[in-house]
Amino acid sequence: RNAALPLLRSFSPRAAGNLLPSLKRLLAAALLWSPKEAFLRLAERKLSSPHMTVAQRACWLTASFLVAPDAYRKELESYASENSSRMRHLVEFIADTPQYLTARAEAGNLFFLIQLLAPSCKHLFDDADDSEMGVWRTSSMHAGTHIQSWIERLAIDPSEEATQALETLVADENLHAWTFPLKDALYKQKELRQVTDFDRPTLDQVIKTLRNDRPANAADLAALTLAILEEIARKIRDGSPAEWRQYWNLDPSDRRPLGPRHEDDCRDTLLSRLKDSLQQLGVDAQPEGLYPDDKRSDIRVSYDGKFNVPVEIKKSRSRELWTAIEEQLVKKYARALGTDGHGIYLVFWLGKELCRPAPSGARPESAEELRRQLQGTLTREQSRKISICVVDIEKAP
Repeated sequence: RNAALPLLRSFSPRAAGNLLPSLKRLLAAALLWSPKEAFLRLAERKLSSPHMTVAQRACWLTASFLVAPDAYRKELESYASENSSRMRHLVEFIADTPQYLTARAEAGNLFFLIQLLAPSCKHLFDDADDSEMGVWRTSSMHAGTHIQSWIERLAIDPSEEATQALETLVADENLHAWTFPLKDALYKQKELRQVTDFDRPTLDQVIKTLRNDRPANAADLAALTLAILEEIARKIRDGSPAEWRQYWNLDPSDRRPLGPRHEDDCRDTLLSRLKDSLQQLGVDAQPEGLYPDDKRSDIRVSYDGKFNVPVEIKKSRSRELWTAIEEQLVKKYARALGTDGHGIYLVFWLGKELCRPAPSGARPESAEELRRQLQGTLTREQSRKISICVVDIEKAP
């Protein structure tokens, strides 16, 4: 506690390479014991020296980032991108730093370190032949254990930030060698988040749910909304012709269907029926519901301002029929606060000839077959929270 900063202050920025281990030990001691403000003042003065060696600068920048991430993130990233030699020194510093000093970082900072360093590091599952041996390979593997621990830290962080960090890392092509541990961590983190975010209902809420009364949480609201939509769909198909004709443009002279109405018009017609049923329970349903990144779902069903369920709507001939669940409902709407990951994908079935073929090339024969095929595109995790509803508005023969 007393010696680290004075010794660092007197450490020559041009010290020989064989003294680098001493610098790393002093920086580790300072990170653990020294006052943050005093360390950062010294770091700023040291980094301003034009005579500092490349290896020392890598050590000071990384240590400074661990203390003040926002202040040193851009500088560290810029420095590391200059050439492979600088990246190598960063990796070696991390390899020689006690894990408990880096494991305290927040999710966003762990994400940054993983994305920056992982492409240059080995992990425990990497047994590929490598011509690089000696100190560099050893350091790379030691740093890899740090990265593995950061990934595991994100896996036990139930926050939305950790979810987004892991999803971005899994999709990063530069981290292909780390795909297995990252996907494993993402699966575990989402499982944990489901448990953590679950809004456990009170006894009174449970009683209301059992009485088909007001919803207790997002899951209850999603189930309620789906049940009402399925009832509306049944009445449209099995009721009078006036029901399904509402969704078609009609010839004024003989009321013969000419073609399906615009998707928004179909939505508004369905929404008016949905509202009538939900309002009795104090549930609100509105078109163009606003979600993260200024994205808008077709319908937003909400209760008491506490939780909500997005409904994404497509016609069976839509170009996005087979991609909208993942690209729109899951990625844009169901990740919002208050949804707990729940969402409903609703498709208007227009008939076999007006249905976009599946990616396999097969064209569904019926509304029910389309529902089953869409259900089959969901992952095991998605199937717990994403519901499919196909409304058959095919014109009668």
